[in-house]
Parts: sequence; C-alpha cells; structure tokens
Amino acid sequence: MPQLGARAQLVHAAIQVGIAGGALRDAGNYVRDKARPFFEAVCAGWAGSASTDPHIIRRYGQLVPRWLGWRVSRVRVTVASRCHKCPASFTART
Repeated sequence: MPQLGARAQLVHAAIQVGIAGGALRDAGNYVRDKARPFFEAVCAGWAGSASTDPHIIRRYGQLVPRWLGWRVSRVRVTVASRCHKCPASFTART
C-alpha cells in the first residue's frame, strides 16, 4: 500500500470535520423536532422538551466547541498550505 502524504491526510481530516458538522446539525434538528427529554428532567420540572433538557444541552455543549476547534484548525492548515514558503508539493492546487 502506498504511503499517503500530508496533503492527503489533511484532505481526509477536512472531510471528516465536514461530516462531523453535518452530524451535529442533524442532531440539533432531531433534538428540536423529535427527541424527548430524560424522564428525570420532566419529573423534576426542569424540561418540557428535549431542547430545554439540561442533560442534552450539556452533552451538545461539549461537542460543539470541539467541532469548532477542528474547524479552526482546518482553516489554519488551509491558509498555511497556500503560503509561499511551503514546498511546492504541499501547495499544489487540485
């Protein structure tokens, strides 16, 4: 199996970051439209819907900053790959 270069790995990582963003978007839509809150939150009067459930808000809130960090890293790599000091093989246009 041929060894893939750094550019191929960066492209693959960018694809995965995009997939993760779509999954987070779909999860948010699902929580707003279809999901039910945990029964403990309903019994305690903390939430009437899944989008106001503190457990779900916490879990979703843990994922979004991580995804944003990955996205910022992807932008930094893209900018760095277009700089003039990089080797020609790294900045080749696709």
